[in-house]
Amino acid sequence: VDAFEGKRAPEAASIQTNALVSDQVKLGSDSQDVMILPGNSLMKSFKNIDADSIAGYLKDKGVEVDEKLDVLNGVTAKLDQKSIETLKEQGYQVYDNSPRSLLPDVPKLTVRNTEGKPWDMPKIDDVNWTGTSELHKQGLTGKGQVIAIIDSGYEHPEKPLVAWKDVVDNSPDPVDPNGHGTHVAGDAMKMAPDADLVGIRVMNAQGSGRPSDIVKGVQW
Repeated sequence: VDAFEGKRAPEAASIQTNALVSDQVKLGSDSQDVMILPGNSLMKSFKNIDADSIAGYLKDKGVEVDEKLDVLNGVTAKLDQKSIETLKEQGYQVYDNSPRSLLPDVPKLTVRNTEGKPWDMPKIDDVNWTGTSELHKQGLTGKGQVIAIIDSGYEHPEKPLVAWKDVVDNSPDPVDPNGHGTHVAGDAMKMAPDADLVGIRVMNAQGSGRPSDIVKGVQW
């Protein structure tokens, strides 16, 4: 971990991998929630960079690490701008981790807005429209497969989940205060009615979620 110190990578600021430039932490901002990942230069220089080593390095510098993101070899933390710029100079990539909207500028969707039973989906003949009905005739109905719904949650009384994880509020039981995840699950059940479902909640009731929560959902 100590080997990281003093290593500068001037080219790191121009390297943008797996993220949009608009997601970079903006100059002049106050202390903020960020994701910290090793940049390309660090990945090439050190073979054993992972979430634990980055967390150890930051803790040595007095930074309190909030979460480790093993799947990305990164962590989350709250940093001021000076610390952010120092890490960037050393070859780290630092990204804004503030909540993003699931459906920007779209009114909140709830399962109560749909027709028929409270949990019915809008009436769209997407099975025939997409040609999925032909696959069903061939016996391809998703049997033996598992679909993970990584969204705002799940609340559908006619289809129990085989597994559930709430990254947002740690609810032990399936919930969906927004409704979007349940809608997506309904679409999945139309296409693959015999598949098993896993529900992973990464969005809050307003349909927003932190990028790191989505990563944690995938990681789980």
